[in-house]
Amino acid sequence: MAALRARKGPDEEKVINLVRSLQQDDQTKEPHLISISERAAGVMDALDERQASTQQALEQLEALMAERLEADRARAASGLAAGAFGVYWELKREGYDEAKARGLAVEIESAYERFPNAGANADEMRQLKAEIYKVLLRVVSGPKMIALADKVMRARPS
Repeated sequence: MAALRARKGPDEEKVINLVRSLQQDDQTKEPHLISISERAAGVMDALDERQASTQQALEQLEALMAERLEADRARAASGLAAGAFGVYWELKREGYDEAKARGLAVEIESAYERFPNAGANADEMRQLKAEIYKVLLRVVSGPKMIALADKVMRARPS
């Protein structure tokens, strides 16, 4: 990050380069990067719409890059499959402690394994959602549970 700040050139160029680097990863192989990429796009949109200054955008993107590096280190150390890690990372972002997030992620990943055609089969998708809701109901309920399930499903596409 310090190297980026020290580099010559306009800050706008630095912002664009950071957004590109955060978005060009293969998110099908590393689902935990989906959220980071979406948030980077949001920073760029805010900058384009003049809702944020270039300096604010740089700070937000640097934070996203730091999160990305932390996620890469955690992914390597976790031993979890890519899909399970995506769920784990989203649960950690939502404030669940490491052990709870890991346990929930493993259970949710097993639901995905039981319904491998959920992406193309509406019945399997309903069953998968029901399984995810059942797992998450142990830690949260109501509208928060539904919102968390939606985030988890975005973090681990079928």
